[in-house]
Amino acid sequence: MGGVTRVALVALLLASTGSPSRAEQSHFPDPLIVRALEDGRSLRLERAFRFVDSRGSIWVAPKGAIVNGASIPRVLWSVIGSPFAGKHRDASVIHDYHVEVRQRSWQRVHEVFYEGLLASGVGRTRALLMWRAVHHFGPRWSNPNCNAIERDCVLNSQTGRPILQMPPLTREALADFSRDTANFDDPLRQEIRDALKSAIE
Repeated sequence: MGGVTRVALVALLLASTGSPSRAEQSHFPDPLIVRALEDGRSLRLERAFRFVDSRGSIWVAPKGAIVNGASIPRVLWSVIGSPFAGKHRDASVIHDYHVEVRQRSWQRVHEVFYEGLLASGVGRTRALLMWRAVHHFGPRWSNPNCNAIERDCVLNSQTGRPILQMPPLTREALADFSRDTANFDDPLRQEIRDALKSAIE
């Protein structure tokens, strides 16, 4: 993919009872305008891209930001698809940038990924499966406002940002994900489990 790509965004107002956050007011107010970089994977934002979450908070990925889909565990790409193809693309851009800067908690950043999926037209069950996969196996970090003397506070001494940590892929983690999604009737659940199981073995 080359040159500048213009993407029209669709905001859907969906209720999501039982989800991590109500997404009735969530929407993307801007078109996504990016330039594909020469590495064949990364995209550079040609203008700021915003997401308004269900609390009215605005999540901005600024002009010039570079995103590459790394916030979604690569083991899941074969199941979910490329982070920048399909309905989940816009949510992936916001998620990717905010995982990189880590100015808010990892839990909230992952919840906003879920809200963004719904706002982009991903079905509720599939969005929940994708959110729970990222929640269980995606990146985590210390609370951005933690004190460096706290036991669970892990900051980069040069940038002051929380250090990115990936939870290990273990049989126990897979079992937790399986229990957490046991009531989901969607083929994606088994595909995610199979991909994770193969990575573990």
